[in-house]
Amino acid sequence: MSVWLRRWEKYGVGTILWLGIALATVLRLRYGQMGPAQWDDVDFALALQRYDLAAMQPHFPGYPVYVLAGLCVQGVIGEPYRALAVLSALSSGAGVGLLYLAVRPWFGRGLALAAALLYSGLPLTWVLGTQAMSDAFGALLAIALAAACVQVLQPHSARKKAFWLLAAGTLYGLLLGVRSSYLALGVLPLWVAYEYIRVQRSAWSDVLVAVVASACVCLGWVYAMVINSGGWLPFWQMATSFTEGHFSDWGGTYSADQPFFARLNIWLTRQILGAGFGTPWGTYQESISRWVIALLLLIAGAGILFSAGRKIQKSRQELKQESQQDDYPGILQGEMSAISRNPLFKNLIRDRKVSYLLIWLLPYAIWAFFAQNVEKPRHILPMLAPLCVVVACGLQVWGRRAILAGTTGLVLCMSSIGISTVVEGAHEPAPTVQLAEFLHTQGTNFVVFTYEEERIIHYLYPQIQTLRLRHYEDFKTAVLNHPNTRILLTDSVLQGLGHPEVEALCKPLRSFHGNPWLYPTYHDIILYEADTELINLLNHSR
Repeated sequence: MSVWLRRWEKYGVGTILWLGIALATVLRLRYGQMGPAQWDDVDFALALQRYDLAAMQPHFPGYPVYVLAGLCVQGVIGEPYRALAVLSALSSGAGVGLLYLAVRPWFGRGLALAAALLYSGLPLTWVLGTQAMSDAFGALLAIALAAACVQVLQPHSARKKAFWLLAAGTLYGLLLGVRSSYLALGVLPLWVAYEYIRVQRSAWSDVLVAVVASACVCLGWVYAMVINSGGWLPFWQMATSFTEGHFSDWGGTYSADQPFFARLNIWLTRQILGAGFGTPWGTYQESISRWVIALLLLIAGAGILFSAGRKIQKSRQELKQESQQDDYPGILQGEMSAISRNPLFKNLIRDRKVSYLLIWLLPYAIWAFFAQNVEKPRHILPMLAPLCVVVACGLQVWGRRAILAGTTGLVLCMSSIGISTVVEGAHEPAPTVQLAEFLHTQGTNFVVFTYEEERIIHYLYPQIQTLRLRHYEDFKTAVLNHPNTRILLTDSVLQGLGHPEVEALCKPLRSFHGNPWLYPTYHDIILYEADTELINLLNHSR
C-alpha cells in the first residue's frame, strides 16, 4: 500500500465523515420547523408545556423518552417547536456517525463511509431532521441499537461483549419509549443474543442481565405514564382504545379487503423510492436529479443481483463436488444435498454480514408494511439505514471507482432534493396553517367541520369553533344544532361522509396547497361552504 493510501485510510475517511456530520447537522438546524404543521407535532409541543396523556399531550402511547429528551433541549432553547426541531437535527446528524460505527466492523471503512454519507443525503432524513417529530430521534436510537449489537459479535474480551450486550438491551428499552412501533427491531438483539450464546454457552447470565435491563427501562417509562394517567385502569383503557383504533379504524394498517399489490406499489415506489431516496414519482418527474438517482440505484441493484448470481454459481459448483463425494444413495442423497448440505444455505447462515443486514431490515419492513400507515413515509425511516448499506454494497461490486462516483452522485442529487424541500417548508406555511389563517378572517358566525386539521386550528386560534367528526349521523345532528350558522367543512370530512346529496349542496370556498413530501396526508385541503338548503335536506332525511 502506498504512503498516500495509508494516509487516506488514517485521516481521509474520518475527515470526510466528520465533515458530512457537520454539514448535515448545521443545515438541518438552519431550516428547522418553527411552528405547527401536523397533528402529531402539536401534540409534542403541548407535551413539553404540560405532559397529559388524557388530554392527548401527546396522544397514546405517550412517547415518554422522546418528550424527556425534548424537555432537556427546551431547557436550553426555550421555545417548544424550536427545541423539538433542534433535537431532530442533532439526532439526524448523529445518526450519520452511528451508522458508520454500525457498518465498519464487518464491511470496512470505505463501505461504512459510503453508507453513512448516503444516509445523510436521503430526502426523508432531511425532512424528518427538520420537523418537530419523534422519528429522527427514534431512528438515532435504532441505529445505536444496531451499532451495539454488532460490537457484541466482534472478537472482544468477554467483559467487553457483556457490556455491549447490556447496552443493546438498554437501548432497546429506550427505543420503545420513543416509538413503540419500532417493536420489530427487537429481532436484531434477539439474534445477537442467540449467536452470543451459541458461541459461548456459559454466557446465559450476560443475556439475562441485558433482558432485565431492557425490561427495567420499559417498566420505568410505563410506570411514569400510569401515574400520569391516574392509575392502571385508565392507562389500560387508553391502551386498548388506541390499539383497537390503530389496527381497525384510523391507523391505516393492512386489511384483507385492501388490494395487496396496490398497497405494495405505493409502499415501494412512492414511500421507499420516492420519499426515501428521491426517485421520480407522480408529478415529481421533471427533476434531472431524480432520474440520476433512479439510474444509480438501478446500477446498485444490478450489482447486488450480479454478486448474488456469482455466489449461487459458486455454491452450485461446491454442491456438485460434494454430491460426487457423498456415499448417500438415491433420494436420500438428494434430500441431504438440497437442504442440510447445500453450500448456498450454509453460506447464508454462516455469513454474519448478510444475516445482520437481513435481520436488521426485514422484520421491521414486514411490520411497517402490514401494521403501519403506508400513506405516511416517515414510518419507513428505520429501514433506510440498512438499505443504504445494501446500496453501497451494490455499488462496491463494480469496483472502487464505481462506489466513489456512485456515492458522490447519489449524495449530491439526493441532498439537492432534500435541501430544496426543507427550504420550501421553512418559508411556506403548511396547508393546515393556511386554513387556520383563512378561518381567522371569517368572523365568528360559523362552525367548521374538520378532522386532523382541528388540532392545528385550535393551537393557533382557540376561539374558532370546530367540530371533529367522521360519521354522517354525527354530522347531521351537529348541523341541525346550528340552524343559523355558516357551515364550513374540509374535504377530508366531506369525502368521509359518503353522501352525494350532501356534496351537491357544498361549494368550494378556498383551497390550500403544500409539498406532499413535507405533508403526506394534508398537502391539499379544500374548504367547502354548505348551502342553506342543507338544513332542509337533513330535516327531511330524519
